[in-house]
Amino acid sequence: MASDFSAQATEILAIARDYRLAQTAVPDGWPTYIRTFEEAGVVHTKVRFRLPGEWHLNGRTSVIINNSTGELVISERSDESSATRRLVNQLYPLHSGYGMHFGYRLLILIAGIALAWLAFTGGSHYYTRWLHRRKRRWYHPD
Repeated sequence: MASDFSAQATEILAIARDYRLAQTAVPDGWPTYIRTFEEAGVVHTKVRFRLPGEWHLNGRTSVIINNSTGELVISERSDESSATRRLVNQLYPLHSGYGMHFGYRLLILIAGIALAWLAFTGGSHYYTRWLHRRKRRWYHPD
């Protein structure tokens, strides 16, 4: 029991150390999540940051720390990426509806209901025409 506690405490301290290292690499970022994973027998810690002015809810900048060597691998900062990549990152909130006002959400709801209505009425129209053709062939074979 005591060894489990000490192992957990050691792991928590390692994650805290890695978080501090990542925060020094991206000082203006806000951490959105921290996770650990094992790759080829080596434990890594990944910290994802949301930079100021970034629309993506989770941020797109990541720092991966090798726990055994302390080596930092920083992904491309979202504020320094190409214009195309920044546009793709800004489209995500439109896709998820995050941060959009009530009017936008209402418009999307109405568009979704209209699409469902068009699918239903189109399907029912096709089905009634199919039934009508089938009955006509039944009574008047050619």
